[in-house]
Amino acid sequence: MLDFTLAAHEEQFLTLVEKALGGSAARRFRAALAKPGNLLVNRVLKPYLFRCAPGQDIDEAVYYPVAILKETPGRNHELAQALASGTAPYSIDAPEPWALMAFFANPLKACRPEIDELMGTEVWQRPSERVALGPFYVFTFEHDERSIEFFREQMSWLMSRKKASDSPMGRLFARLSEYADFAGLTVNYSGGKSLHIHATFNTLLAAEALDLYAIADLRPGFVAHWNLLRPIVREVLAVPNGVEPDPMLRFPESYRRLPNAYRLVEGSDHILGVPPGTWVRQVTVWEQWRERAAPGATALFFRPEPFHEVPVAPGDRSRPARDGARPAAVGDLTPEQVAFCEEKLRKHFGEWPKLERLTHERGKWVARFFNSPHDRNAASILREDHTNILLTGTGADHLHTRPLLFPLGHMIRFWVAQHERMRREEDEAATEETVVIPRPSASLAEHPLEVEFREAAHDPGSARTAVRAFFLGAVPAHQLLWVSGPEGAGKSSALFAEHNRIVERIERPGDPTLALYGFGDYETAQEKCDAFNEAQRGSGFVGVVLPSFSEAYARMCRELGQTAMSQAEAARRGHGSLWSAVKAAQPRIMEAFRAMHAAIWAKVGDARMVGFTVHQVLQGWDRQSPTRAMWSHSFWDGARDEAERRGRAVRETALGLAVHDEVRVESVVEMRPLAVLEWVRRLSDRHEAARGRAGIDRQHAAWEAFVAQEGKPVIGGEAINLSFDEFRRLAAVADGPWTQVTTRNSGEYVVEEEAEAGADGDRPDIYAARHGHPWCVQPRMWWQGGLAPHVVVLTTEALPTAVARRADPSWSFFELDAPSLPHCDVMVHAIRGVTARNLSRLCEEWRRRLGLPDAWVVSNRVADLPNSMTHARARGSNDLIGKSVIQTMAFMSPAEYERVQALNAWMGRSDACLLRHIDEFNQTAGRNLGFRGREGIQHHLLVNPRLFGLLMEGALGRSRYGLVLHLDRGQRYRMKVG
Repeated sequence: MLDFTLAAHEEQFLTLVEKALGGSAARRFRAALAKPGNLLVNRVLKPYLFRCAPGQDIDEAVYYPVAILKETPGRNHELAQALASGTAPYSIDAPEPWALMAFFANPLKACRPEIDELMGTEVWQRPSERVALGPFYVFTFEHDERSIEFFREQMSWLMSRKKASDSPMGRLFARLSEYADFAGLTVNYSGGKSLHIHATFNTLLAAEALDLYAIADLRPGFVAHWNLLRPIVREVLAVPNGVEPDPMLRFPESYRRLPNAYRLVEGSDHILGVPPGTWVRQVTVWEQWRERAAPGATALFFRPEPFHEVPVAPGDRSRPARDGARPAAVGDLTPEQVAFCEEKLRKHFGEWPKLERLTHERGKWVARFFNSPHDRNAASILREDHTNILLTGTGADHLHTRPLLFPLGHMIRFWVAQHERMRREEDEAATEETVVIPRPSASLAEHPLEVEFREAAHDPGSARTAVRAFFLGAVPAHQLLWVSGPEGAGKSSALFAEHNRIVERIERPGDPTLALYGFGDYETAQEKCDAFNEAQRGSGFVGVVLPSFSEAYARMCRELGQTAMSQAEAARRGHGSLWSAVKAAQPRIMEAFRAMHAAIWAKVGDARMVGFTVHQVLQGWDRQSPTRAMWSHSFWDGARDEAERRGRAVRETALGLAVHDEVRVESVVEMRPLAVLEWVRRLSDRHEAARGRAGIDRQHAAWEAFVAQEGKPVIGGEAINLSFDEFRRLAAVADGPWTQVTTRNSGEYVVEEEAEAGADGDRPDIYAARHGHPWCVQPRMWWQGGLAPHVVVLTTEALPTAVARRADPSWSFFELDAPSLPHCDVMVHAIRGVTARNLSRLCEEWRRRLGLPDAWVVSNRVADLPNSMTHARARGSNDLIGKSVIQTMAFMSPAEYERVQALNAWMGRSDACLLRHIDEFNQTAGRNLGFRGREGIQHHLLVNPRLFGLLMEGALGRSRYGLVLHLDRGQRYRMKVG
């Protein structure tokens, strides 16, 4: 056995340290060698080195890999088991084995090796496929630059004039101590030219609070957390620009240097001049651990969304899990599609390396290659997020490969789409009859425009530039364009900025010239109109707000002090429409309309009008309504009769471009309980005039007679207050292509039986009563037909997008993802009592508790609170920029739950409830975070803890914002570190 003492090797090493790094560094090393800190080994590795319960199979054991050499096959468990069981030459507490073991890694699941019969060797399952949850997790950072100057700078991170806490490493310790699950910080010398910074976190509370035990593959979540920690380390230590930590250490299974073990210097190029054959100790040069969470530390570093991220399938990035199963990371391909992709890989990479197979392993695509005819193990691999093969194994040294254009996962999507197009073309060629082929839906491949956007969007400025470039290319190329992207990314602003150039590209001689933008309310329409005019100043386009006839009528009545008539009252007076009633009874209103029209066109002048209005007006623009007619340029000119004026108005107001902002589910589909639709159909069958072909006077008479005879529609013994206006709208589509569905339990609201009695939206029985009800669903299809040659829909939400995919596959769907953008954090408080009946009191209490008396509250049922708004009102708003926000998330009401379950049944999905929750969360968080984020603001989420647990099953993976879970006092004091 080697004599590991502070003898000749260490004295020689200290002399070289002082010569290269100076006296301060030499004194730091001398003190460390004399009394090395070893808390990481004593508190983590020794107590939990190998855990296997009595009677448990070895495959269920969890261990921390330790090794003398990096080449340990499969990072296997045998040495850890031998040390822990006392069957090794030394006991686990003896210094000798730990001095020999240069490497360790984070917890893995043990396994048995398989025997390669050809080679007669043991083959272990890949460590990356065996990442496990242990009591502690160690994040390691090594900034490995070959520069004596930078090594000297690394040593300066440890130095302070007085207290250790004053050093940069002390400040990093203090920063990490803001998290309740932070355990300690250990820094040891690598034995070469760098330090290994080990930040250790206790996983106990995260495992319970975030349900990590249910995660099949923890590895992506741990990697994501390493990436979250990296900017903190960089910022606190002031790491120079261009110096990045070793990316291999982001993987849980990667070996890292074990503190205080010895490393044999083998080469002659040691940065400190240490000669070959010298044993250098990987000594702990700085260490501090916590005995308990820091006072006031309530936030967990571990967060749910990286662990529960929903994997993506080609062609439907919102495709659900069916019957509780999670979808594959890229999706299930047919054998024909896999064979097609394999052929593409063989053609690209040539004879050697030679593709063995394309496999789908633990949610990721992997291509495996042989290096030569003598290679029996396809060790060279190409993973789905890489563009080139990692050449390893026999015969790899002399191979050279040409990288793919995009990472393998993206290329697979392109190839699958190409295969599908070829298959369709073959099917069509084999068909003798002539058929009309509908426009194809969104490709299964990720579109190059999406790739271009993602690669260009690195910060808010570059993302907004990329959005403009995207629309300039996408709008002219697609007649029905559905664009989903993060809140505040500037989708509508980009369209405003590029409007003149887009129009140039889409217009042809004789095409309609009017463009119309639709928004959720008139306040937003006015705000957006002002932004458009600022962006298009001097371009020859002028935006104006076009109110609906009913909106303009109500406004004029208020200004002139007149009483507004309803559709029903106009019908009672014997008029066929409200327009004719106003024209006959309120001539001053008509004159006011004429004056408003003149003011609008005076503002437009010689420029081209661009209309700004609300969703309902845009969706009904092709119905030749009074709204469309009354704002045409010549409608009020001359003495033409009504029919002639309206005909000319329709021609003048034909749309060339329609843009629908922030689409809602109700904009895409019409949904009604079967009982309501049957009531409307019975009325229409009994009274021909009710079908909509007659004037409203005859419709109203039929409606009143039927209500007097049968009453309003009844569901579950309760009468539904269906208004005359709602009846007219349903009567117009009652004979359309409705699909009948039955609500069912999708499994999303698996609420525990011990739910608090009477808690609104919090008891299982109130949801169970909503299953088994018949509903009817029909796509509204306002975007098809004669609305406009180019229709663009903008959204930030997953649920409307999923509904649109089911409603009409002829949309071209684009999703603008920007994973490189820095994420903002939401402080999550999973607390009891977040129920509809007490939200106002709860939010006021949390304003005081958080010390944010002026924070805005975004919640329902809080109208009595100052500085508050509903989630619906916050949707799309810019009013919360720069303001701290408290938002709530509670279970849905039973009525809303039933409606969403009807959507689930219609779409064949099982996740619409959870999508609705995460959409609302993203929308509200996007009001003051993300692109709208400002320095110093806070965003807090008060969420029902059981709802939070349900969302962690997958929906939180769609969160666009980081989630930092805070603990209450009882939880925090359960965290005893060490």
